[in-house]
Amino acid sequence: MHSIFVMPGEIWFGPAPGRIHTLLGSCLAMTVWHPGQRVGGLCHFLLPTSGRARQPGQLLNPRYGDDAMDALLSYMQDARLPAREFEYKLFGGGSFMSLPRRNNTPVGVKNIAGARGWLQRQGLSATVEDVGGEESRRIVLDLDTGAVWVHYAGIAPPAPTMMND
Repeated sequence: MHSIFVMPGEIWFGPAPGRIHTLLGSCLAMTVWHPGQRVGGLCHFLLPTSGRARQPGQLLNPRYGDDAMDALLSYMQDARLPAREFEYKLFGGGSFMSLPRRNNTPVGVKNIAGARGWLQRQGLSATVEDVGGEESRRIVLDLDTGAVWVHYAGIAPPAPTMMND
């Protein structure tokens, strides 16, 4: 089974078998999985939006949530699979006291709001959310089953938490 590591500002989308994993702090990851086709992906973004108006033909920058989620949607459309048939899960968006804040709102909180807003604008919703808090997470998406395992930094549970519907 192959394993793909997605860095901050990256996106991966493809078929099973395999696992996709990433590490999250204030960043947010959205996973998508199609149960019928066993295809899925993950975007890992650092900030909710670039704050710029997008011009026609302009390349998307997956460091920003709106661009990353639009790019992931584009991959689903290229696979000719309707967005409403996918399962969506959100992870990360932690708040850490040592990180600088703008307008007293932690970037993790902004990332969570940005992802929820994007889903709402698309007429979609997350089936699972493991967001916020003050701990880092390592997540693993299994493309065969759509299950996501969450490992929390600083906690050593006997087994990882599995996030299913």
